[in-house]
Amino acid sequence: MSRRNRKSITARCVECESRVFFNRTPELGMVVTCHECGTKLEVIDHDPIELDWAYDDTYEEAYSRYQDFEY
Repeated sequence: MSRRNRKSITARCVECESRVFFNRTPELGMVVTCHECGTKLEVIDHDPIELDWAYDDTYEEAYSRYQDFEY
């Protein structure tokens, strides 16, 4: 089957507005990377497919180490 005959599943990157393509219907919570800008995106809705910035717990872990620090 040629690439043109397949139904494309796409969404827009929230950072650069380029199209993000899916080979199959994505699952909620699925994390993908935009091929244009490299932003990590998370699928937050199915109908229509909607993307948002993926939650990055690395920042939260680093911040929590300094939370109890007295200034």
